[in-house]
Amino acid sequence: MPAMENNTSSEEILWAGRSSQVLNAWTYLLSLVLAVAGLVLMFLLAKKLSPGMLRSASLFMVGGLLAVIALLALRVWARVRFRTFQITTERVHVITGIFSRRIDDLELYRVKDITVLEPLGLRMLGRASIVLNTSDRSTPTVVIQAVPEAEKLRDLIRTHVEACRQRKGVREVDYDRLDSTPPK
Repeated sequence: MPAMENNTSSEEILWAGRSSQVLNAWTYLLSLVLAVAGLVLMFLLAKKLSPGMLRSASLFMVGGLLAVIALLALRVWARVRFRTFQITTERVHVITGIFSRRIDDLELYRVKDITVLEPLGLRMLGRASIVLNTSDRSTPTVVIQAVPEAEKLRDLIRTHVEACRQRKGVREVDYDRLDSTPPK
């Protein structure tokens, strides 16, 4: 991708991606089980009930239940599919939305701490989540879930956080005292 122009330097995309649909595995499995159960119920109702109003109403209700299950699974899929992350030499962009988009920007120098979470299920699939704790008031935490090679991405982010701080002459200072006076 071409570099984006900035007032002080050129901004380049270092990494772009999205979370894995592995996050929704249990939802998909439950949807599949409920859909199969609904189809079996529909088949049994069609055989047991005599043709008429009761049979039609029962089949309509089971069909409606199957449609609701499909819509819920589609919603969970879309939530992950239409959320992308871009990490540049200056910022972290979180882009969400299907019809209307929302782009949240986090200045890279505001990243205070980076954590890699590897729950067993994701670890078995070669995925992990990265948690960025920041000093940004509107976005104190950014979570990039279920990405491959998370440790490499963490190191890439860390390297560019430090480089961005040096370029901009920014230092991160934490005030842990109650009187909130800066240390000498």
